[in-house]
Amino acid sequence: DFEIGKVAGRDVIASRAISYIDEEATKIRREAREQLVTAVFRYDREITGGMLAAYSRFSEYLEKTARGVNSVDQFVLQVQEAYPGVLGRQQMVSLYAAPDRVGIIAVSFNVFKQIAGEGLAELPDEGLERFSRSDIELVRWRNDRQERAEVPIGTLLTRPELRAYVSSALALNKRPPAMTDMVLNLIDPFLKVNVVYQAAESEAKMDAAIKQVPPVLVEIEKGQRIIKQGFIITDEAYRQLEALASSGLYIDARQFAGTVALLLVILVASCCLFSSGVYGASLDLKEVVLLALSFASVYVAVVVMSRFKPFGQPLNLSVALPATLFAMLVSVIVGQRAAVLSSVIVALGVLCASSLSVPPAIFSLFSSIAAVRLIRISGKRIDLVRSACLLAAINPVLVLLIALVAPGATYDLRFALVGAAFNGFMSGIFVLGFLPILESAMNTATDFRLMEFSDLNSPTMKKMLLGVSGTYNHSIMVATLAESACREIGANPLLARVGAYYHDVGKMDQSEYYVENQTDYNKHLDLNPRLSATVIRSHVKLGVEKARQLRLPQEVIDIISEHHGNSLIQYFYSEALKQGGDVDP
Repeated sequence: DFEIGKVAGRDVIASRAISYIDEEATKIRREAREQLVTAVFRYDREITGGMLAAYSRFSEYLEKTARGVNSVDQFVLQVQEAYPGVLGRQQMVSLYAAPDRVGIIAVSFNVFKQIAGEGLAELPDEGLERFSRSDIELVRWRNDRQERAEVPIGTLLTRPELRAYVSSALALNKRPPAMTDMVLNLIDPFLKVNVVYQAAESEAKMDAAIKQVPPVLVEIEKGQRIIKQGFIITDEAYRQLEALASSGLYIDARQFAGTVALLLVILVASCCLFSSGVYGASLDLKEVVLLALSFASVYVAVVVMSRFKPFGQPLNLSVALPATLFAMLVSVIVGQRAAVLSSVIVALGVLCASSLSVPPAIFSLFSSIAAVRLIRISGKRIDLVRSACLLAAINPVLVLLIALVAPGATYDLRFALVGAAFNGFMSGIFVLGFLPILESAMNTATDFRLMEFSDLNSPTMKKMLLGVSGTYNHSIMVATLAESACREIGANPLLARVGAYYHDVGKMDQSEYYVENQTDYNKHLDLNPRLSATVIRSHVKLGVEKARQLRLPQEVIDIISEHHGNSLIQYFYSEALKQGGDVDP
């Protein structure tokens, strides 16, 4: 409702006192503190001692050679032999030709010692931007004690300032300025940086200083008018409004009431779509729970993910929408018709959760319907992987079409396309992980689960084969007939086969009372027909109990309980009539 630079349409008043950190002001305070922190430079005694010793030897050699030779060529050759490449030929000729060459060498050594004692520094090209531009912290040794002092950065001696420094030093020694170049040529090859920038120590000092900077805390009093109707909304007012909203103390009554009303409309629409008149069947409680969980999960995901910057644009939500995942799960567990209707309801939920943003709702709807249409399960896990790959190809096409219709839905089309493809592929992969959990929790008759129960090597089927082989052979024959019949009429052949395998599982405890297991003697000849009928009926009840112990799906349990129907057991009824008397059918 509010944007910076626009006129406010209504007042916003703080309902209670709150405080918040002004990030902009805190940033300014931190940047100011950074400019007060001084970078650390350390005077290195080892480097100083090394270059002093090296130049001392060079100076002594020059002085000794200058005294001991009789010609300039001899001087040049001896120096080049001892210190090749240090001085050029013209420099050595000029030094030898100078009337006071020994004095120049001595003065050069004195100037070198001054520079070494003062310290030669080198400022890095990068790394000092955050630190003070006027001062540095210099660490030196005084009488074997380490001392730290903040000095102006301009007092550091660097190579560009060497000429001026040497000229001043010669002037103090009452030497002519013309000697500057000669002295500089002598000392420059031996000068090393001995005031060294300490990057790690400086950064640690900066981090410690920043940690001590207190944030700028802004107090908003109860009843304070944050937004004034009719006035332009400023940056500061908008930051205060954000702080009030994020504090959780302010609820937009109109938006809250509108969201609740829209959710109620979606609830009513759900009840209508899944009513027995429209849907054509009644849903079990566990199926209703799954549908409600699907809606709630997608709704919460949209609300949460839309708060993150990468998903702030409407179409970018396609990366994080789990609508396709739940559509596939509902399709496998409940059915395709329920999955399509659920996709419509979930799309309405996405529309509500995204503040009536149409692009993510459209993507949710069509991606879910595509997933329901694509998923084909024949009992092989590879079917889900194939469906995932197809979705990875279809989802980017949906995103591209929506982006063409609504160009402002995303400013990073590549992110949305790649994310949509990733979403489609991972939805199929996640179904592989979640499906066994939901199958077991809901005890549903999915193809995967039925394939597990159709294994003739299971302990129950092995026990039936060894203990009641007649019933086992009978069950295999019935399974073959029932599966073939179901294939012809378009029913579920896998469910028929599993139901046939287990329909007579109740005969395992009293197998000798059933004709297919009898060899030479019929036990019913010794029983009253009424008792025989009771024994025959009992295998249905025992079969249901065993099926529940084995956690067979309810559809299989229904087959077990219904396979004898509820009609008259005609054979034993006839036997009872032969015995005379009134027999109640």
